[in-house]
Amino acid sequence: MKREIKFRLWDERYLKYFKPIYEAYKGNLLDMSITLSGELQRRTMEKPAEHESNFPDRFIIEQFTGLHDKNGKEIYEGDMIETKFFPAYVERISWKGKPDATCEVYWDLSGFGLKAKGNEDYRYPDMCELNYDETEIVGNIHLNPELI
Repeated sequence: MKREIKFRLWDERYLKYFKPIYEAYKGNLLDMSITLSGELQRRTMEKPAEHESNFPDRFIIEQFTGLHDKNGKEIYEGDMIETKFFPAYVERISWKGKPDATCEVYWDLSGFGLKAKGNEDYRYPDMCELNYDETEIVGNIHLNPELI
């Protein structure tokens, strides 16, 4: 089984997702990489390798879930999605809410899960129980805090 592992970075300084610049031929280069130990490294024309301790708390790493919404967009942790759960799942977890919900995608030690808006104490531990034909990304926790 092939599993694509990808990340994106939220830049707390500029309040936007990091976009690398690969224009070394113009004297511009800004690249980020994740070391095997999970630490960030920044590379520029001036500094070939700079550890994340030189820019503490600036970037937030978010991992790709391996799943896509109904429009083909990649779902990352930190995304806010509107979704419908399969009815059998709703019955199995004895959740009293409607089968549709706005949720935040999160990661913990057991994997990716969902936190329901308005019911932060309730977490859905298994994203595989979603109906992805009816799941859509509606924002993320950084740009749309009102959705949380």
